[in-house]
Amino acid sequence: RDKIAASKRKGIWVGGNLPLGYRMQDGKIGVVEEEAELVRTIYRRYLQLGSVNELLRDLNERNIRTKSRLLSTGVTRGGIPFGRGTLYYILSNHFYIGEVKYKDEILPGEQPPIMDRTLFDAVRQKSLAQWSHRTTVRNKADHLLTGLLFDDAGHRMIPTHATKAGVRYRY
Repeated sequence: RDKIAASKRKGIWVGGNLPLGYRMQDGKIGVVEEEAELVRTIYRRYLQLGSVNELLRDLNERNIRTKSRLLSTGVTRGGIPFGRGTLYYILSNHFYIGEVKYKDEILPGEQPPIMDRTLFDAVRQKSLAQWSHRTTVRNKADHLLTGLLFDDAGHRMIPTHATKAGVRYRY
């Protein structure tokens, strides 16, 4: 019943924008070698620099931009400087080593890999090691401003709420 899941399990690309370094040609996924080299460069520079923020600065200094796409409407998308989210996506994308991710599964894909697994795993290890120190959960309290607001006399303001028609309004 789930055609997308069945196609993904076979390793077939089921649509959407292809990642940087790939293009569709004759119904098959092909490698764009210039873009593939850019992806490999991004991975290597991340290992050298050690952070996405430094990588972002480096790419901006080199004037390296995202892939430009011409839509059927004549509008051009892309061709802009890389953002942090884009770089995080590129650095964690299994598509570059010939795999397809579907939900929580990593499956073999039909596309040719554009980088070796050792480089991908080294970047994965480095990025996961940087996230291991983040143990606190943000916004764990319902009242986000507790202890931060004071009235004109200097008294601490406390949270309160009202409920109307089953909806809780916090003040």
